[in-house]
Amino acid sequence: MTFETPPDAVVAETPQLARPSGRKGLVIGLILALVGVVALGGLSAYLWSVHSQYVAQNEQLRDEAATLGTDVATERARVEQLQAQLDETAAQLETAKDTINGLANSEAQAGDDRQALIDVADGLQECASARQDLIDHLNESYKWTAASLAQREADITTYCKKVTKAYNEILDD
Repeated sequence: MTFETPPDAVVAETPQLARPSGRKGLVIGLILALVGVVALGGLSAYLWSVHSQYVAQNEQLRDEAATLGTDVATERARVEQLQAQLDETAAQLETAKDTINGLANSEAQAGDDRQALIDVADGLQECASARQDLIDHLNESYKWTAASLAQREADITTYCKKVTKAYNEILDD
């Protein structure tokens, strides 16, 4: 079965959504465009402000870095100068130590040499006294045997030669 629509029948139209009129759409578009332009302008102003602050901060940091670089270079030069002075002072100290040790050794040697000379002088005095004693014995030779006088002379001569040898060794040092 087929239904045919009667020709005179009124067909109801489907309701259409209401469309804005062309003017309303244009106004809304303009408002949206204006809001977008204002937002972009505000964003641009904000970005320009941030950029300006960044540039100023960057310049300030560069100036501080240059100042710190100069300070570091100055301090390095000062440290190098102080190190050179320290090295020179250490070398002078080492030289002074060597000199003091040399003087101390010389003084000790001089003390030893002085004592040795005193001992030799004492020995020479004893030698002179012993020879005088031998002369006195020879003057009274009748009291002594010839062998005892000869032995006494040999002992004194040996002793005096040892003293003279010690004296010569001191002079050779």
